[in-house]
Amino acid sequence: MKTLFIGGIKSGKSRNAEIYIKKLTNKKPLYLATTQFIDDEMKADCKTFSTIKT
Repeated sequence: MKTLFIGGIKSGKSRNAEIYIKKLTNKKPLYLATTQFIDDEMKADCKTFSTIKT
């Protein structure tokens, strides 16, 4: 099964996806995130996110 969560920056997509997948299975979710690094804040957020999710 594939499910796509879309939304703006910091709209809660990851949180909503985690809640959704945890209701369906106990397997570790696979994350696919795409973005453009617009500024240093965005770069830092992406680095933090990837550290938390691995």
